[in-house]
Amino acid sequence: GNPPTAGSTLPATPLLLYQDVIVENGITLDNYHHSDEWTGAAWLAAGEKSAVIFVGNKGLGEYWYGNPDGPCLECDERGWWSSEFVAQIVFYNPADLAAVAQGTMESWEPQPYAALNIDEYLYHIKGVMQKHHVAAAAFDPDNGLLYIVEPLADEERSIVHVWQVQP
Repeated sequence: GNPPTAGSTLPATPLLLYQDVIVENGITLDNYHHSDEWTGAAWLAAGEKSAVIFVGNKGLGEYWYGNPDGPCLECDERGWWSSEFVAQIVFYNPADLAAVAQGTMESWEPQPYAALNIDEYLYHIKGVMQKHHVAAAAFDPDNGLLYIVEPLADEERSIVHVWQVQP
């Protein structure tokens, strides 16, 4: 009903919380790469079915810290890289997240049950080493529409892809 007062701290329960990447043999997202960037999320619902999705740029193959040419500590474009990047949507079962909220599952236990590569629908893929294929995502539950932003697809302008979510 009423918004909390300024400066209030609201209780929160992390629903997905994997271990830090510096933990040796830590519990992470299946097929995790340090170069993965999950930039959008939405709760999809169609009929009696639902899923929580994350949209992002998934690293494939080998990964390293450096630049596109390989490992290095003093180079331009330094960061985490992979031998290939794809735009991907990963799907989580909302029941797993509810189990975490109820305390019957740990926050690192839920894993995606499916992954969908969507590069074939994008317009501005220049090569396998391109990092930023997609950005934000939103879902319109009244019309069953999933919106995903493809940044810089038309020169300096982003475009929005729209999918109809079917039960």
